[in-house]
Parts: sequence; C-alpha cells; structure tokens
Amino acid sequence: MKFITIFFLIFCQFPFIQNCDAQINLSQSLDNNTLLWEISGNELKKTSYLFGTFHLLCKEDIAFSENLKTALSNVSDVYLEINYNDIKQLSKNRSLYKMKSTTLYDLYSKDDLQKIRVFFKDSLNMSLSIFKTIKPLLIESIIFRGLLPCNNITSVDNEIIVLAKSMNKEIKGFENIGFQFAIYDSIPYKLQAKSLLNCIENIEISKFFFRSGLNIYLNQEIDKLEQLSNNKSNILSSYDDLILKNRNIDWVKQLKIILKTTNIFMAVGAAHLFGKNGLIEMLRCEGYSLRAIEN
Repeated sequence: MKFITIFFLIFCQFPFIQNCDAQINLSQSLDNNTLLWEISGNELKKTSYLFGTFHLLCKEDIAFSENLKTALSNVSDVYLEINYNDIKQLSKNRSLYKMKSTTLYDLYSKDDLQKIRVFFKDSLNMSLSIFKTIKPLLIESIIFRGLLPCNNITSVDNEIIVLAKSMNKEIKGFENIGFQFAIYDSIPYKLQAKSLLNCIENIEISKFFFRSGLNIYLNQEIDKLEQLSNNKSNILSSYDDLILKNRNIDWVKQLKIILKTTNIFMAVGAAHLFGKNGLIEMLRCEGYSLRAIEN
C-alpha cells in the first residue's frame, strides 16, 4: 500500500446528482491482507467501514484505493480517534503536552541526561531545553518523525480528513484530545523516560523496528502487524490495555449506538484492528459481520 496522494473523487463527487445511499458491493480481499473492512449484519440498514491508519508517514507514500474512496463516498459520517478537524479544540492543547510538576531534568541521572542532550544536539540539531517539560513519550515521537526519509510529513488520518472534506462529509471523533493526552499522564513519567532513553541508546535498533513497522503497514501484512503489536519486549507493554484494549471496548460501546442510526467510515490506528482484543474480533463478538475489502 505504498501510494502517491490522490485527492480527486471517483464516486459521489457531486452528491446532489448521484445516489450515495445505494448499497455497494466492494471486492473482497481473499487473503485478509487489507486495512479496509466492511461492517454489516446485526440488523444494520446500511454498510459501514473500518480502516487502519498510520499516524506518521511521508505524504508521497499515501494514496487511496478506489475501493476506499468508494466506501468513504457512501457513508454519512467519518469517525477518527479524535476530531482532528475541530480547530477550537486543537488550539487549546498546548498545555497538554507538558508533564505535571516535574521536568526531564528530574527524571534522569546527570550522565543519562547528558546522553540525551548530546543526541538531540548531534542527531536532531535541537536543544533539549526546548523539551524539558514535555512528556517523554511525545519526545520519543519526535525522534521517530526524524527517521522518515522525507520533509513533507503527514498522517494517514490527516489525508482521510482531506478526502472526506472534499466529499463534504461530517468528521467526528470517539475521544476528545484531552482524553488522549491524559493517557500519557496515566503512564508513569519515570517509565516513559526509561523508554525514551532506551530508544536513544539503541537508536539503530529503534530505526530498524520503526522502518519494519512502516513497511509492514504499507504492505498490509496483517499477520506481521499483529505480531508487532503483541511484542512484549516493549518497555511499555504492560500498558497495552490502557492504550489499546480499553479504548477499543469503549469505541465498540459507542459504535453499537452510532451504527443503529447511521453508516460511517471509521479510521483509527491500525494496531486497534487486530488480535483477540482488536476491533474486528470485538465487533464480531457483538454480532456484526466483518468482511475484508481489497485495498
């Protein structure tokens, strides 16, 4: 799924002319290696869709299949993890990046702090002082951002928003941005700091795993994606329920209400889709039919 960005609409470009309420039949993925899934059954009147995203990607690597665009054109609303389109909400989030009542300087020994300071100066050409109050996991994401081989960096979520806007779709979210940032406060800062230091001390290994995960996503190798998500060697693996399972449970509760009245295109991080605690299995357990769509 290595793509060039496409924004032109194929279906329902002019919704006042075409009938977007008609049921469609998209081609099935025979080997289940796809990030696009159809939700039906359980007395639903209209088909909805589930799509796995990647939150950090080169823009030139993103484009969308005809099946995805068709699916998106035939729903009423688009749901993401949060409503990225809510500018008022996003404009208030700056304080959410910061740790409460501590700084990076309090979380490390003098020697470890110097390692991080040197890394930021030599590898990122940035001063660590800029980030002294920022939550360590957010700092870690800045490092991974620097591993992408491009300058024009975006996310699949953002490009879904662009495409959805061009179709005049309403964009909604399952969570508010305050809730998402609060997750970082639920993971001890000391443990976050340990993860950040481990990333820096083993930067070549970090690069390997990041790029491997990126390629697995782009190739839609679902089995490998699930294996990567289940990697228990990760320092933060004990918080998988907080980051993935518990949120999936909450989203399914919301979906059981939402899907009764409307059909949607749901785009969330790909790690939320698969495994026994993933959205696909959880929705099946609730009586819905999930079908893999060629993508």
